[in-house]
Amino acid sequence: MKTIYSIPYNQYQAISHKTDFVFEKYNAIISLLTRQNILPNDLKRICKPNQINQDRIEWQGDFNNSMKPIKEFGPEIQRKFEKDYSAWWKTIQAKANLLKNSDNEDSKQWGELIKSAFKEDTNIIISDGTDWAVIWGWKFNNRFEHLPQNWQIDEVPAEEEQEEKKEGLEGQNAIETEPTPEPPSTPNPEPPTPGPPAPPSPPEPPTPEADPTPEKKSRIGFWGWIKRFFRWIAYRFWGLMTLIVYTLLIIFLTKKCSTPSNNCEDFRKIENELKELEGRVKEKCQNADSTQVVNP
Repeated sequence: MKTIYSIPYNQYQAISHKTDFVFEKYNAIISLLTRQNILPNDLKRICKPNQINQDRIEWQGDFNNSMKPIKEFGPEIQRKFEKDYSAWWKTIQAKANLLKNSDNEDSKQWGELIKSAFKEDTNIIISDGTDWAVIWGWKFNNRFEHLPQNWQIDEVPAEEEQEEKKEGLEGQNAIETEPTPEPPSTPNPEPPTPGPPAPPSPPEPPTPEADPTPEKKSRIGFWGWIKRFFRWIAYRFWGLMTLIVYTLLIIFLTKKCSTPSNNCEDFRKIENELKELEGRVKEKCQNADSTQVVNP
């Protein structure tokens, strides 16, 4: 995937579902829709949001060129891609309805998540002029200029059938009515009941996947922490460490200079000779004194 569009992070309000932001569930939504047999070409319309700090949101997709909102193109391109989007939107909403109307509580929650992520006023179509994609998950308050007022309702091709069921449509809110996935279908104010063929049993909720925005941090081993500690000590207390080294060096030199050398053999020899000479002198002095006493 490559970045094809970006928006400021604080320009719009992110949609939340329970305790999480909807755009953080991109991987889970793609996994769930894949299990619901959504075609890969329809899945690639859903851009992947990538939060860059608190600055902006980059939208990534499998497209060759950068894109911009279709409102910056001419009416013909807008009309064409809005029509394509309406068909795509109905396919996604039909799968969301199957999940929401199931007996499984987890499936109901995922159905509500998909419906909130792909409301028509929270989606913006972006295009490079030849292809299109959808950014989602924020309150864009978007409006489609070239779609009928009640475009969320599937059209019934036969005019006779339209007339027969016209009375059943009066007084109903067509915008909130959601179609079944098999065309053609008659709008119904109540949640649609799937007709033949019977829909598959509700799928098990997908295993939550890791969010794409946060990056995995590499683990630092024991020796890594030791190195960081000594590096922090060196940066913080380098002056004190230098003073300690100088002090130890001076103590070492002083101790070495004050310790007498044990290798002074010449000094010991001279010292012994002096002691021997002193003994002889004392001996002669005693002999001389004794001689004087004997011969008065």
